[in-house]
Amino acid sequence: MKNEEAMLANCLESIKEIDEIVIVDTGSTDKTRDVALKYTDKFFENEYVWNDNFSEARNFVNSKATGDWLLTIDADEVLEDGAISKIREKIKTTPCDALCLQIVGQNTSFYSPRVYRNQSHIIWKGAIHNYLEGIVKQERMDVKIKFYSSPTHADDPNRALRILTKEVKANPKLIREVYYLGREYTYKQEWEKAVYWLQIYLEKKSWAGERADGYYLLAKSYWQLQQGEKARDACLQAIKINANFKAALKLMVLMSGPKNSKKWAEYAELATNDDVLFTHEPIEQKAEHEPIEQKAEYYNQILKSNHNMSRYEDITKKVAEWASGNVLEIGCGTAELQYYVNNYYGFDFSDEAVKIANNPHVWKADAYKEDFGNYDTYVLTEVLEHLDDIKIISKIPANKNIIFSVPSFTDPAHVRTYSKKTIEERFNKYIKIENMIRFNWINKKWTEGEKDTSFYIILCRGTTIYST
Repeated sequence: MKNEEAMLANCLESIKEIDEIVIVDTGSTDKTRDVALKYTDKFFENEYVWNDNFSEARNFVNSKATGDWLLTIDADEVLEDGAISKIREKIKTTPCDALCLQIVGQNTSFYSPRVYRNQSHIIWKGAIHNYLEGIVKQERMDVKIKFYSSPTHADDPNRALRILTKEVKANPKLIREVYYLGREYTYKQEWEKAVYWLQIYLEKKSWAGERADGYYLLAKSYWQLQQGEKARDACLQAIKINANFKAALKLMVLMSGPKNSKKWAEYAELATNDDVLFTHEPIEQKAEHEPIEQKAEYYNQILKSNHNMSRYEDITKKVAEWASGNVLEIGCGTAELQYYVNNYYGFDFSDEAVKIANNPHVWKADAYKEDFGNYDTYVLTEVLEHLDDIKIISKIPANKNIIFSVPSFTDPAHVRTYSKKTIEERFNKYIKIENMIRFNWINKKWTEGEKDTSFYIILCRGTTIYST
């Protein structure tokens, strides 16, 4: 763990009832140490050197633990309320080596053995997307761990890709690492590379749940490459392995004609996701489908632990430079724009953001139902990647100054990502784009110019063409 000041308190608060908390730090320069010491005195610094290997790190942490059972949790994860007592009771009444908890993100959930016996033969394996070796019997348990996106991910956005590529190159006979490499390329929307690695993976023997997911990812990749027939064939392979694979059935809804689409939708409603490795949704959806969105509680949690918006300072100043007249900000932030523009108004859909802002002009609202009113400039930052972007923009009156920012990178909270090309294509009916500026992730701030980074945010200015 390194530089997890923003996320760590929520994680540790959720497990504070546990008998022993062990933390191994790999060189934090923020206030991680201060946060950790509020919950445990077993905080080890500079004893483990990060080696791009998560199993090594987890096994090292376990070597410092003294209990009969271990719970593994990451700094950007939160154990649900009341879970510790449930786990203790389950351990007493269920003879097994490990308990699998449900790991839940924005568009995905899966089970993972996170509670297990502290025995020398039970160890973590795999440099990334690691797994436990030595378990004879495991049981699923109705306890959730929610995972969020740590801001530190932006410091090393290609970490997973780097580790997986190194592992596969070192040992071409690896199977699950090839699968995860293909999956990583789907996250980055590099569809041709995703197809390449997923095809290699599917030529190998593997267990059914992972194989079904591989075909599903292959289908999504082909669909993005506008190879519909190959996409449908791959998706049918996923369904053939598991007829309860809801996401695969929904993808068939997307990729089929009107009659077949209706029938696939009926099948999808009946699907239970039994034995599915990951539950997730297609990257692109039909226009009549609502995007999958987080509720306000998600943003409350993020802002409670990380409301320092200084990383957006350069973006905010540019927004202020572009804004004119009466300004309405629509967003899930902390109303930083109020310090840079006059005649500021705004609303948010997070209680925590409104509380942090402490600004009488900022109020909580539903971005779909709230009347946007008649302002000169409309600002949308931290919004369009989370909500139905077209629906939001369409509510703004015509001939208005509009300023918005959109991300290039995937995140559990992002329904979609953008490039300059997709902005032009997606919004050409709604906005006459006048300026687009790229802000790169440099020294933990979004910075205009300098070197291009793989993580970036695009800030746009334009004029609305019409509203619905």
